[in-house]
Amino acid sequence: MKSIRVFMAKALAGAAMLGALSLSVVASAAAEPAAGAARGLLPAQAPEISVGAGVSAMVTVPDGSRAYVADASAPTVTAYDLATGSVVAVVPLPGQAVGLARSRDGARIYVSTSSVTDGNYFVTVTTSTNTVASKVKLDDVAYTMAETADGTAILALGQSSAKNLYVVDATTGALAKTISIAQLDGTLEALSVSTSPGDSYAYISRAAMTSATASTSDVLVIDPGAQTIVRTIKPCEAVGAIAFSSDGATGYVGCGDGHLAVFQSSTGAVLKTIDVGFQVSYAQLTAGGTRLIVAGNMHRELAEIDTATLQIVSTYTSTGSVSSLSAPEVGERVWYLRGNQDHTMVLASLDIGATSVTDMSASPTATITATTAAGATVAGVGPTPEHSGSPAAVVAADGTPLAATGAGMTYPLLAAAILLLGFGGLLLRRRMMP
Repeated sequence: MKSIRVFMAKALAGAAMLGALSLSVVASAAAEPAAGAARGLLPAQAPEISVGAGVSAMVTVPDGSRAYVADASAPTVTAYDLATGSVVAVVPLPGQAVGLARSRDGARIYVSTSSVTDGNYFVTVTTSTNTVASKVKLDDVAYTMAETADGTAILALGQSSAKNLYVVDATTGALAKTISIAQLDGTLEALSVSTSPGDSYAYISRAAMTSATASTSDVLVIDPGAQTIVRTIKPCEAVGAIAFSSDGATGYVGCGDGHLAVFQSSTGAVLKTIDVGFQVSYAQLTAGGTRLIVAGNMHRELAEIDTATLQIVSTYTSTGSVSSLSAPEVGERVWYLRGNQDHTMVLASLDIGATSVTDMSASPTATITATTAAGATVAGVGPTPEHSGSPAAVVAADGTPLAATGAGMTYPLLAAAILLLGFGGLLLRRRMMP
């Protein structure tokens, strides 16, 4: 379990740093008004799938038939049928799963594992047979991975302080090269890697605290083939999730200050900043690319953004914390992991195309389950969440105001960041002790 404790220490430290970065630039957030027709972000009529308490990550396959869930407490990854909620297969791994990704065509699932006895591996699982196709040993744990646009390689970012970027051959599963990000530019701490369908580059989210109340952050764009820096993008002061349009021309960066930055991939120029109202930890385009769904790791809020108008058209408040956002390439459904108060995890979904609202003032109704400020679960019928000049609030049938997006999340974020800072620091200190 030592490797898992090490990983958790680093993960918590990273989360703590992101929380602190967010707090250094948190601003009161008022969402933009929606213009014209808009679709509501509604609870889906799909089954909610209980996946236990040790789940660390989840991805869906492009056709929307299955989800693969990584279990941090067992050396397995489990495939679930999303139509029935049943288990399709349990794939044994050489260690506990830490990171999870899929190929663009859905033919392969990539899993990073860690084991005290066997070390760290990058594992390729074939989805047609749900068997391990290959595994390659790495120097450290790769907690974030992404496939290149041409599908020939997978880029995996190591968790060590050296922050190596591993390039794995997608055909053979062999390690092709190891790139030291620190040697290219070690001024900031590398946090995650993303790739665009429009180029062959690696987009590295980075951040660092410059003082107790200030921070700096950027996106380092690297050419893995030439092992050179292409450009540096500074979309905001606390870079988080990155998503790209289907042609790769436009990038979307989630920020810890409650904003989403839209940038031009070819130049890195920031085109627009959207005030979301919560720390954006996950960003996912839906099928067709007409909607971008964003969510916050330390929050229960999700927001739906029209990629044509770059405006928020609806929001949804989950009954638990949201993580591992994933959308199939067919249909209008978005899946996510929801953490419950009893520490269990549920695979849940939202149906983005469930309804069409042509008049936002008509206040159409939708069945909503949410949580009050006191922590009580309330199910009822209320107005579909929408944005006007201020953050939207969800209201139950009895008129009870429920959790809302906006500046009200500043204080929970502050408390969470303080806890993460303290706990992450404690774990790191324990790790350093003999």
